[in-house]
Amino acid sequence: SFLLKKHFSGLTPYDLSLIGYLKGGVSTREIGLILNIAPESVKKSKHRLRKKLNMPSDMDFREFFSQLEHRETLD
Repeated sequence: SFLLKKHFSGLTPYDLSLIGYLKGGVSTREIGLILNIAPESVKKSKHRLRKKLNMPSDMDFREFFSQLEHRETLD
């Protein structure tokens, strides 16, 4: 989460918790159950998160985070 805050300072605590679930491979439906919100709300949150991260819509979240961590180790 430090790495994400370093590169993306506008992330909220909710964004960071959502990122934790996404990095762990938790499905949209499961995230909805955990947070007690509708899967559609999770989808909207994921869409907003993609915008904040300037992430391509066709890229998988886990792939994105993996590439980000890999880039950081090269710096």
